[in-house]
Amino acid sequence: GTVLRAVIGHQHPAVGDVAVIGVPDLHWGERVCAVVVALDPVDADVLIEHCRAQLAGFKRPRQVECVAALPRNGSGKVLKHQLRETFGTGPSPSGAPPAAEEATG
Repeated sequence: GTVLRAVIGHQHPAVGDVAVIGVPDLHWGERVCAVVVALDPVDADVLIEHCRAQLAGFKRPRQVECVAALPRNGSGKVLKHQLRETFGTGPSPSGAPPAAEEATG
């Protein structure tokens, strides 16, 4: 998590802030999801490719979501449970909705 935040958040000029969460995955059990606050428009595939050159496969995000701001509590800590609720049911790495993958896999 810390490595991914460092690579995306501090080395990619389009990213202002990032949180990394684990979300359910039918094949792997869990996959890495990066939730980013973009300073400039940026494609998720561009960020994933940016990470590919610098991180081991198991640390790279399989899902990237852009938000206007990360939810935080009064002391500034990111509310990751809210992010998991919002993005934890997104498409699997293959792009198929989780229900469709379960039916075929």
